[in-house]
Amino acid sequence: MASIQQEAEARGYEVGAKAQEIFNKGGTYDPTPAAGLGATSDKGRTGIGATYVQRELTRGRSLQQIQDEARRRGYTVGEKAQQIFDNAAARNNDYSDNYGLPPSGRFFDPSNFSGMEDRLDDGGFGDYALGRARAAGYSDAQIRSTLAASGMMIGPKAAKHLGVMPGRTFYTGPDGNRRPVDVYTDPATGQQKERTFPISYTGQAGTRKGRPELLPYNAYNRLMNQPFQENYLFTYGGESGGESMGNFGYVGEDKDAYSAYSEPDWNKYVGNNGYNNPRPDLTGDLDERGRALPSEDPFKKQYEATFSENVKAGGGDPTQIEVPEGVGVTDYAPPDWTSKANEAPKPTAMAEEPTSEAPAPGDADSGPVVKQIVSANSVPGQLERNRGYLTSGRIRNYYSSRFGRSS
Repeated sequence: MASIQQEAEARGYEVGAKAQEIFNKGGTYDPTPAAGLGATSDKGRTGIGATYVQRELTRGRSLQQIQDEARRRGYTVGEKAQQIFDNAAARNNDYSDNYGLPPSGRFFDPSNFSGMEDRLDDGGFGDYALGRARAAGYSDAQIRSTLAASGMMIGPKAAKHLGVMPGRTFYTGPDGNRRPVDVYTDPATGQQKERTFPISYTGQAGTRKGRPELLPYNAYNRLMNQPFQENYLFTYGGESGGESMGNFGYVGEDKDAYSAYSEPDWNKYVGNNGYNNPRPDLTGDLDERGRALPSEDPFKKQYEATFSENVKAGGGDPTQIEVPEGVGVTDYAPPDWTSKANEAPKPTAMAEEPTSEAPAPGDADSGPVVKQIVSANSVPGQLERNRGYLTSGRIRNYYSSRFGRSS
């Protein structure tokens, strides 16, 4: 917490009243329960709100017990209390089509379990709030994923119990599509520029929507050799949130229990078992969910599309296999060399300086075809003895007659 306060002072941040209260208390964001949570008498009660629900959760009751009591006694349920019940009813929905996450990335509104003035992107989540969220039936994986996209301040005690870094997270907006702005130095000009993280990223596995993941409590940026400036990272895809964040710190023995994000078949698309297609979106090898499809030749479709475009640009029709008339070869037919009238021409080259009185087989004067030499002087087995079939064994005399200079 001291590092957060130092960062605020160093960067000149304006510190809100609630944040200053946290600093004044020595960094413990676990205040006494909000007003009303300590009440024990419900005489004359006609309805329940979020305060009552939080109080009962702190006492150890479950949401189902609280909701059953409200029905039995005919209590009116306030808007925020009803939101708590509705979120809890949806916590076990099948989100497998979205890799285990609701569309917004949040299973519930964390501010429902903290102070009454807290809101998404404005408030804190301490140890009391964590206890209530757990009592409401949310797993730690669901809580971590929800907090990562809430924009709320995670207190040090809650962070310790969740095994994550404390501090403020990033609010991804109502639909989960809001992204942080990255400040970088343009290598060409040396000037600082801004760019927004993409909502989705397309790679070898296909298209995956980005999400924030909380960094483990002992995470360290080894690439930059310095601590992380934030307590979250944006990531796209991966086998699980724990698998991704396990590269930066300890996420527990069961990596799948660290985050609600889950894609067990991730290695089917990338790694040693991948489809070997760096951009399946360019080749059309994507299914309806944006995942990569197997392709024996990942660039075949891309090549065919480029070829067809080039043909069209040249005035041709890639669907026609005939040669366009403009080429001027549509009436071409190969000659019939079997006809005497179309007899193939004979070579006319002459040896300028023959080295023997009679032309040797293969010389220009001997005709266009080299005939097999049948010699009466041939001796069976000469080839095996390497004595020279053409020279009848007199290799030196033969080469002297063929290539020697006359004196």
